[in-house]
Amino acid sequence: MLNENSSYKVYLACKSDLPALQQLEQSQFASDRLSLRQMRYHLTNPKALFYVCRYKEATIGYALFFLRKNRPARLYSLVIDPKHRGKGLAKSLCLEGINTLRKKKVERLLLEVDSQDMGTISFYEKLGFGPLKTIKSYYEDGRNALKMSKELL
Repeated sequence: MLNENSSYKVYLACKSDLPALQQLEQSQFASDRLSLRQMRYHLTNPKALFYVCRYKEATIGYALFFLRKNRPARLYSLVIDPKHRGKGLAKSLCLEGINTLRKKKVERLLLEVDSQDMGTISFYEKLGFGPLKTIKSYYEDGRNALKMSKELL
């Protein structure tokens, strides 16, 4: 988690975060983007945990988790602005969500990641995720995904 004196803050997203979240989404993803409408919906979706990371006044990252009744939760999307990577912010966002999911007695967390993105796969492995299977042509542009899982309880 982030240091109490840090200029970086992680919190649940609110309506005023939407313009900056949408700008971050557009700048970081070439395809498979969340629309403004989807983001707005997930702010109040009781089956979503939508965390934001800010540095001073700038929104520099987010993590979106989905909860599913009697099924594993899912880390749907995670992004950190490239200028702020390498500072443990993605880890802080993930741990915030994982800790909340554990409090809600969620047993397992799933995610999908580009099967060729070894850096991101390694990041998730360090958080305790393991590979489950490859999903062919998962992304809009035809790339394959690696489905990964982490036991929470």
